[in-house]
Amino acid sequence: MAYIEIEDLIKVYKSKALEVVALRGLYMAVEKGEIVAIMGPSGSGKTTLLNILGGLDIPTAGTVIVNGGSLTGFTEKEMVKYRRDGVGFVFQFFNLVPTLNAWENIELPLRFAGVGGKKRTTRVDYLIDLVGLKSRRGSKPDELSGGEQQRIAMAVALANDPELILADEPTGELDTETGKQVLSIFKDLKEKYGKTIIIVTHDERVAQIADKMCTIVDGTIKEEKGKKSIKTKESNKRKKGEINKSDSAEPSKLLKSDNKWMILPIEGTDRYLKIEIVRKQGKKVKEKEIP
Repeated sequence: MAYIEIEDLIKVYKSKALEVVALRGLYMAVEKGEIVAIMGPSGSGKTTLLNILGGLDIPTAGTVIVNGGSLTGFTEKEMVKYRRDGVGFVFQFFNLVPTLNAWENIELPLRFAGVGGKKRTTRVDYLIDLVGLKSRRGSKPDELSGGEQQRIAMAVALANDPELILADEPTGELDTETGKQVLSIFKDLKEKYGKTIIIVTHDERVAQIADKMCTIVDGTIKEEKGKKSIKTKESNKRKKGEINKSDSAEPSKLLKSDNKWMILPIEGTDRYLKIEIVRKQGKKVKEKEIP
């Protein structure tokens, strides 16, 4: 079993006037210790996928397995523990507490986890040295450069030593040289510490450190590149001729839905894709093409 296994993942966002399908039957597998880069146009479902993997959002249907645990089957208590100990987040805009200095920002998640004083101090000192900012330990975020803030944010993500690191556009606000430094840290985290890292990005330089790169379009993985391609059941079906143009349906154009079914137009044809929403978590979603 892969470290991360995703099957039939669907996410629908609802408002009074509109329903948008952000992820449509996505399949993905990631091995432990890999760096995977996820690319794609804005609105394609990249960040939605990251949020679901991080336990920040709940899928409408499908299965998400991380390190043998089913996120869709977690209790609230189990999900809190997973977010606190199992996964670290690195965001584009750093998300540091402005009133705390660099050292205190790294310390904060350890306090929430109940780590004792001496052990906590040792861990924070180690992490701030790991990202090369020991001399800036007393500086607050507005006294740090963008690259320094991002490196402190990476140390925060590593505070509780999670096995999985999720990064959303980590080089998006950085200049070229600083971006290279941040990517070098990600590479070290994989090679020296065996971390599994998923990076959502528009930065093609991430390809230099990634084991795999995939492109998401309209809520599904359309392309895989790298040392090993990301194996998806959808791509296997496509090879076998078991699916056709139904995967080109544009998820943002929802024709009709109720509590059980969604109907999507298949782009370039006069046919439609009928999706049965299985509300019970962990079950698969059924798709039927209708005239």
